[in-house]
Amino acid sequence: DVFSCHVIDNPDLQSQMELLRSVAPDVNEDDLMLLCELFEDLRNASQTSDGALEYPYSLRELVKVAKHLQKFPKTPMEAALSDIFSFDFQCRETKLALMKVLKRHGLATTEQTRAYVQGLAFPPV
Repeated sequence: DVFSCHVIDNPDLQSQMELLRSVAPDVNEDDLMLLCELFEDLRNASQTSDGALEYPYSLRELVKVAKHLQKFPKTPMEAALSDIFSFDFQCRETKLALMKVLKRHGLATTEQTRAYVQGLAFPPV
């Protein structure tokens, strides 16, 4: 009674795109759509029974990545995503599940970009 919990679903894809356009107006539209689809896929993966991804990545993390790309436009997307995934890459099963989802979206497909997304390397400034 004193404490109640309310679940709020993430907005639909179109609403997410509108929000991302407002916080990252200079980021390529295709990149913003890729991020929205990636995060949708991550959320769906967190709801599967295998439990490899326990955390349902939220709109907050999605906006953080878009803002990063807005502020640092030359940053590879994998490097921008590294802050979001850094803790999750500590668990081997979670790391494998994340890499599978990333690769499905054409991300982390080279040794260099895999290092970026894991925070093991940083792009030149």
